[in-house]
Amino acid sequence: MVPLHDVRPDRQRIREHMGRIEEHMDSAGRIALGPGHYALGRGHMTLESWNEARHHLEAAWEANYREPEVALALGRVMGALYDEELQQTAQIDSEEVREARRARIREMYLDPAVDYLRLGRDAEMESPELVAGILALYERRYEDALNSARTASASTPWLYEARLLEGDVHRILAIEQQERGEYPNAQRSYEQAK
Repeated sequence: MVPLHDVRPDRQRIREHMGRIEEHMDSAGRIALGPGHYALGRGHMTLESWNEARHHLEAAWEANYREPEVALALGRVMGALYDEELQQTAQIDSEEVREARRARIREMYLDPAVDYLRLGRDAEMESPELVAGILALYERRYEDALNSARTASASTPWLYEARLLEGDVHRILAIEQQERGEYPNAQRSYEQAK
């Protein structure tokens, strides 16, 4: 929430902290695998290194560190990977190929994201409404997603992710409207997303 600034030093501090976590994991042994991989996964989430975050969070899960917070983080990461892949499908000209690719990435990323988010509902978090909104977005319940995002934003004004969620809902609505040829509606949705 600070003014625009060079974030490279912040990112470097995160990487250094993650290096110390890895050292502690090595010295502590097997007992540190679950919590350590979870911490590394969260660090990669902060850096928006989604594949690395997924790797560490899945390693935590496989080490039987199956806290609701891990499930929630996995749900968020799988959702981010889904969103990245979904945005790339817009470049596919063939509707048939585009829809086949979308079905595949839903299976690869979105379905697991929904499952993990449901498992993570009991996680200690700042805003359960935000998670409910993300889940509603992934389930294509757009009005519910918008309502949850607005509730989260009103109850926790510093939670910028709620505003991002609201923008994501409008962006996805715009894409769907545009593909149906509803250009004036799509333009309004893009403006709302902005």
